[in-house]
Amino acid sequence: MAAADPVILWNPDPPCEKIPVSHLIGTGDPPRAPSLEERVMKRSPSRLLASVGATIALVAASLLAFAAPAAADDIRITVLSPGDGGLVNTSMVTFVFEVEGAPAQIETYPEVYVDGWAVAMGSMVGDGVHELQPVSALEDGVHTAHVYWSAWQIPETVFTFTVDTIAPSAPAISAPAPGQYEGGSFELSGSVSSAEAGSVEVYDGSAKLGEAPVEAGGWRLPVTLAPGSHVLTATHRDRAGNVSAASAPVEVTVSEPAPDPSLELDVEVGGLLDLAVHIGLGLLRPLVR
Repeated sequence: MAAADPVILWNPDPPCEKIPVSHLIGTGDPPRAPSLEERVMKRSPSRLLASVGATIALVAASLLAFAAPAAADDIRITVLSPGDGGLVNTSMVTFVFEVEGAPAQIETYPEVYVDGWAVAMGSMVGDGVHELQPVSALEDGVHTAHVYWSAWQIPETVFTFTVDTIAPSAPAISAPAPGQYEGGSFELSGSVSSAEAGSVEVYDGSAKLGEAPVEAGGWRLPVTLAPGSHVLTATHRDRAGNVSAASAPVEVTVSEPAPDPSLELDVEVGGLLDLAVHIGLGLLRPLVR
């Protein structure tokens, strides 16, 4: 029996493949590199799993890269406050947005620029609702805001709003005039000096009687006051929510209304008739016997 050829190690990919020496000295078939299937089958289980995991991760990253633009197209930002054309009565404006279509896990937030300057940084306050706190105060007047979300390449949202921190002047009460009145039914009325609309709130001492809208620089409010002394004042609340100082007080005293003379006459006539009936019955009683 012929002795077997000695062997050497050829290691293109472990584990090693034994190659006869005759292949290296020009006799026999030339060396052949193992196929992909052979190499996969010869890998250890741990190396095979690692290779498969890396392939899956690469495919997933590629899919996410294609899916990201589509997800960004579905994201919508709605301005909740102050809103387009809104009024605010503070220079430290808080911006509130509702974000729809964004992934559940978000590490970035929209950015707000007012008149070209970054003024707010964000945080999430609810399901899809973002609240951006200001980092600088704004002056009174009209401002233009741009909302960006650069991480998602979302088109900007543009809106305007007005900052109004100046309270209006106190209103005036023109009716009723100070004095004493019988009965407590009144129509309070007056005027405001500010050109803004808003409303007037009327108080009896510290108790609020009601609120009336400002129309054409004036206001009216029907009220009913109980008997006694009353101190009436009014304040003007403008559209931004700024409240004026109280008006000059108007003091009125309400008394019970005087009895109606016609009612007293009816009572007197009714009493006389009853008396006449009794007298007549008294005179007739002996005759009946």
